[in-house]
Amino acid sequence: MEEIMDIPLINTAEEPQMAFWGEDSHMIITKKKTEKVENSQEIDKILTHYESIAKDIWIDYSYFQKTEETPVNFRQSMRQERHRWFPYKEGFSPFFVQSFINRFTDRIDVRILDTFSGVGTTPIQAGLMNYEGIGFDVNPLSSFVSKTKTINLTEFEQKEFCLIIEKFKKSNLTKIANKPLNKTVASYFTDENLSLLLKLKEFYQNIASPFQDLFKLAFLSIIEPLSTHRKDGNGVKKKTNILKIHKFQDETAFKNYVIQFLELFLSDLRGKPIKNNVEFHLKSSLEKESYEGLSFNCVLTSPPYANCFDYSKVYLSELWLGDFFVDEYSQKEFRQKSVRSHVHATWQDRFENKNGSELVNNFIFPYLKTKKLWSNKIPDMIKGYFKDMGQMLENIYPYLEKNSPVGLVVGNSVYDGLPIATDLILCEIGKNMGYEVDKIEVYRKLSASSQQLVKLKNNEYLRESLVVLRKK
Repeated sequence: MEEIMDIPLINTAEEPQMAFWGEDSHMIITKKKTEKVENSQEIDKILTHYESIAKDIWIDYSYFQKTEETPVNFRQSMRQERHRWFPYKEGFSPFFVQSFINRFTDRIDVRILDTFSGVGTTPIQAGLMNYEGIGFDVNPLSSFVSKTKTINLTEFEQKEFCLIIEKFKKSNLTKIANKPLNKTVASYFTDENLSLLLKLKEFYQNIASPFQDLFKLAFLSIIEPLSTHRKDGNGVKKKTNILKIHKFQDETAFKNYVIQFLELFLSDLRGKPIKNNVEFHLKSSLEKESYEGLSFNCVLTSPPYANCFDYSKVYLSELWLGDFFVDEYSQKEFRQKSVRSHVHATWQDRFENKNGSELVNNFIFPYLKTKKLWSNKIPDMIKGYFKDMGQMLENIYPYLEKNSPVGLVVGNSVYDGLPIATDLILCEIGKNMGYEVDKIEVYRKLSASSQQLVKLKNNEYLRESLVVLRKK
């Protein structure tokens, strides 16, 4: 998720939209200057279309927050049992899931689907609330993390897990697993730390599941702390502060560090059992076959934003060290299955349907095609992104019960000064498919580069929000 701009909290009691964005929303605010921007006729047409979509939609700014502690930020998850087992910055808060269910459905038999489930916050929180949860994702790393977080252990298995932890503590760790077949990933670690990680890997590969899965999750959780690089934007960057790289005096110190994670898992397993049926599928929500045999009465998801982030780059170390990628083909295959939200793959058009956006196809795409963008694939990415989103909305419609809410957490983006109002475009796509639009809730303002801001006419659309649709 992008960083937020430093803007004050607001009183939304009167004219919330004007109160939030101010009368001079056509003025571009940066730290260096204020500049009024001349606008092309093409952009004016697109902005006029946005206004025509928005005039019939309740856009609710009362949930806007200034800080990172927004409902759709994963920080709160790192303080909650089970959710805290693996850091995943793209996720959102379990309290947000609970609030969505409580506010948008009054059913006692909730069966909630997350079509881009990431590390499973939505289905897992549903399970903790004694509801049913289903998750789809094409990312093998996040699918593994999700499934592992739903493990329940009997009393006997908990004792067995304690014995395995003790065995690990006493082990000499003399054997070592093979290095990943990716030289870039290997270069992200000192020889000492890579050796320790591979010794831990060799240990857990020789124990039985579900204990192996818990050890592997601890292994995946410590990869970034031991790395010389950190996640940053669409990839990783070298840590400038060497103190951020975990170092250990000896293997005993390393084992004690790992055991802290395992004991945290054990504590949560004892205190927070999953109460209901939760299931995760390594499947694409864009494929109609994924839904066969399912039914649900609530959907809450956060599709990848159309911001060019490629999760196979952001989680490169975890995917290769965890053996989710074993060669270049497996990495390319993952990219081909992913949503067209980045430019690091070349997709053929997937669908013959017309589930994209006419606004995107007829105005936004041609406009961007004329611009010198940092990648000439961006216009096709934007066009393909909304066709993918339309396909997903079409796929879930037959399996939704009547009056079921569909929540989509999205982040708008900007290219060459043109805002891509994902939330409004999805509302229009949904209406064309037969959904009703409940509302849009705005949570925070997103930032962009100073070059983009100077070109941007109207920063009203630079926001992160929740789109709520409902099956009629």
